[in-house]
Amino acid sequence: MPSFDGPGMVPQPVVHPAGRPGVTRRVKRGPANRASCADRNLESPRARRPGTPGPSTSLRKTSSVSTSSVARRALEDGVQCAIRCRAEGGCSPHARATPERGPRPGAAGAMKPSSPYVYRRSPIHTLNPLTKGVLFLCIVVTAFATSSLAIVLALLGSVVLCSGAGRITRELARTVTKSAFVIVALIFIVQGLFYPGSRTPVYVVGPVTIWQEGLRFACFAASRLLAIIAATVLLMLTTRTEDLVSELMARGLSRKLGFVVLMTMQIIPSMQARAAAILDAQRSRGLETEGRLIRRFRAFLPLMGPLVVGSIISLETRSLAIEARGFSSPTRRVRVEEIPDSRWESLLRWGASVATFAFVVWRLVAWISSLIR
Repeated sequence: MPSFDGPGMVPQPVVHPAGRPGVTRRVKRGPANRASCADRNLESPRARRPGTPGPSTSLRKTSSVSTSSVARRALEDGVQCAIRCRAEGGCSPHARATPERGPRPGAAGAMKPSSPYVYRRSPIHTLNPLTKGVLFLCIVVTAFATSSLAIVLALLGSVVLCSGAGRITRELARTVTKSAFVIVALIFIVQGLFYPGSRTPVYVVGPVTIWQEGLRFACFAASRLLAIIAATVLLMLTTRTEDLVSELMARGLSRKLGFVVLMTMQIIPSMQARAAAILDAQRSRGLETEGRLIRRFRAFLPLMGPLVVGSIISLETRSLAIEARGFSSPTRRVRVEEIPDSRWESLLRWGASVATFAFVVWRLVAWISSLIR
């Protein structure tokens, strides 16, 4: 095995016309030799001797490259992939070996990611997607079924603790603030001023009166809304949509229903990314998108046409692509990637489901008994 003695030196095997590997030469890495491993090993003029097959050699002579050179190229590609994964902060929690292609985020021509998933090395990210989905449903059902502010605040606190364990507290707070600030403000204004049956005024300014009962109900409604939104954002930030749908399909969900769920969960992020790309393209063509409200509204109209047409074309292209890959085939599917699922996660799912079901039944019985009395 030849060694790497100096920077920018790559071992290059020389192939004789008879098909036997020759002496290895070290070729200085230059702009002409950075295209690919095949270009460096077979088509570089500096790596050939007189009489060696060139780029126009037949397939029979080209296939005579030694096995050691193929193994050397594979080893070099693996080392480069490992270095790239370490530089980018590690691979995915489920050990995806294929590096992502295309421009990096922030590079020229790179589109915004179509998924809100944020990768972190945390115990929340490494959980099975089905476990996170079941816990999310339990939080939502409990928040709707309860009438206690303490339980709602406990659910919200558990979501915040999970975000801290997943190291995404900042992303969670930013997304929840953008999503719920206006709605929460409207809840407090409307309920504090116009809550029916209010008797205890808190603050009176002329004809405007803020009622205590309205503020109390607004606190409960806002806490419930924040708990549900925070749980939803936590699930999206820590779980890949395709992993969740793949796990559901492995547990018996039909392929068509899984495709519908996947497209439903990805439609808003994908349309946001497409709208941002179209807006950038319109700006590059001289469209003014900043200034007064009328100017922004005029800039909004040229955005809708390409967005709607592009979404329809994307759906048609995607449907043709999945049909070409045998989506409607009745044959048994084999999973490319197995997502780990431990025994304690299964117990956690069953325990949370049973506890939520018991709580809902208890609340239903209490409500029926109150009606009878």
